[in-house]
Amino acid sequence: RVAELNESSLAIVQRCASHLRSSLRRHRAATAMLMQAHGRGLLDLRARWLLTGWLVQDRQYTDALPLAEALVKEKTDNLDYRLKLVAVYTGLKRTEDVAATLDETEARFREQKRWSESVAARLGKTAAANRMPARAERWMEEAIRLRQEARGHRGGRDSTLSRYYRALASARGQLGKTVEAVQAASTAILSANVRR
Repeated sequence: RVAELNESSLAIVQRCASHLRSSLRRHRAATAMLMQAHGRGLLDLRARWLLTGWLVQDRQYTDALPLAEALVKEKTDNLDYRLKLVAVYTGLKRTEDVAATLDETEARFREQKRWSESVAARLGKTAAANRMPARAERWMEEAIRLRQEARGHRGGRDSTLSRYYRALASARGQLGKTVEAVQAASTAILSANVRR
């Protein structure tokens, strides 16, 4: 009722929708509230990002697609927006679009000299989640190389590096590279930060 009385206030509508979703666990009602506000042109970029995330969480990929595409079009260089679009394509089982978006993201970030350990790792993780082990292997190898260079190639415990090696082991296992997968898994164990 509060949102209805203040339907022109983005802050109030968003607060009411968040309360419905988080506190009252009324996901559909919360999403519907933001969708209606979006239909009225009320949502700003942050609110559209929130709505897109909710739609993906609720597996409403068809509704999420135009929002995710618009986010990427509006902010082409935002990695989060690009990976959310990949999640939507994944939900819609549009494998070719997933691959194309991942490859385009790599090319764009390299071209702009924004390629980094974090970008490589996130793309590798996303590729692995989408059963694209060759891409996952390539990007995880690069994330590992960049991480090691940043640390001066010194050994020791590094939980981030351990996670990268685990992801690399998984990708190599999917590719049937058993020996290399075992080597990566062993390195993951050796580089893990063991808490006692």
